[in-house]
Amino acid sequence: MFLRPNCKTADCVKKQRFGLFETHSWVNNEFDILRDPMKTERTSLELNRKRMRLAECSLPAAITVGCLWLAGCGGGSGGSGGGFSAQYKASVIRLHSVNIGLLMYSNDFDDVLPLAGKWVDGTLPYTKDDTIYRSPAVATRGYGYALNSSIPGQTLPLFNSPETIVSVFDSTDLARNATDPTTTEPSPPRYSGHNTIGYLDGHVKDYDAVTDVSLYAQSQSRLKQVDLGMLVYANDYDGVLPLANQWMDEMDPYIKRDDAIYRSPAVQLKNPTAYGYAFNQVVAGQQATELASPATTISFFDSTVLTRNATAATTTQPSPPRYGTKNTIAYTDGHVQP
Repeated sequence: MFLRPNCKTADCVKKQRFGLFETHSWVNNEFDILRDPMKTERTSLELNRKRMRLAECSLPAAITVGCLWLAGCGGGSGGSGGGFSAQYKASVIRLHSVNIGLLMYSNDFDDVLPLAGKWVDGTLPYTKDDTIYRSPAVATRGYGYALNSSIPGQTLPLFNSPETIVSVFDSTDLARNATDPTTTEPSPPRYSGHNTIGYLDGHVKDYDAVTDVSLYAQSQSRLKQVDLGMLVYANDYDGVLPLANQWMDEMDPYIKRDDAIYRSPAVQLKNPTAYGYAFNQVVAGQQATELASPATTISFFDSTVLTRNATAATTTQPSPPRYGTKNTIAYTDGHVQP
């Protein structure tokens, strides 16, 4: 029986001691529900609904794993030729199993996710295989997967878009139970241009391979609106561009959109609290009409500085680029790089 971590009242302790809580165990690949014998028997329909909830969480992940596996069948052992390496395919399958273990754990503990520094130990009773917590590329040097440090101990219903929240991922932290920010992903990536990444809805996908095109288009749209907001601001302030380190705050009244417009989509997927766009420090506070060539002068761009109101040099653009072969770049004349 799994003990409830917040069981403090006398009634709660009594129920826990005598097994009166509903608990779950993983037996023969399906959830067996151990019911309080004093309660009325659940109908078969209610039992099926419980099983369907797990299936709904697992199905997207299973489909994604299958798609990635098939995508790699046409290639050789390396990352080129349109295929994934055998190690990469093995990593996707392992991380899928880990992700399902997270969901089963949270199902038993009132939707609460495992605690930081203990998540491997907490989910092992469900996965029953220590090997799956080891990134194949790491081999005997350690483990190589980390739990996203922004989710431990949180409840699943708090996340409005679990399909966009990273759960477990390839990390440079090789310790068992590693719990780290997603910035610890290996760079260059661990598998010939790819890291393995799991998400809170249960699916596992290679972000670069699957979503570059659509995410880049979204990033272009966002930065275009930011750029236009800058021009409207400058029109109100005698042609003067926003000031360094406060440009978002100054432009908010002109953009009149939610905070998401300031967030690079690729960054937002990995860390919903980060931003990822920076204002070119060369133009901050400058007179727009005095810029020699607005069409070639960068205003905003994808940056490795992830803070709000980031103002930095254009040399802080991500390398390799954030969206496959491109970073999102806007110019002071209002256009965004194709």
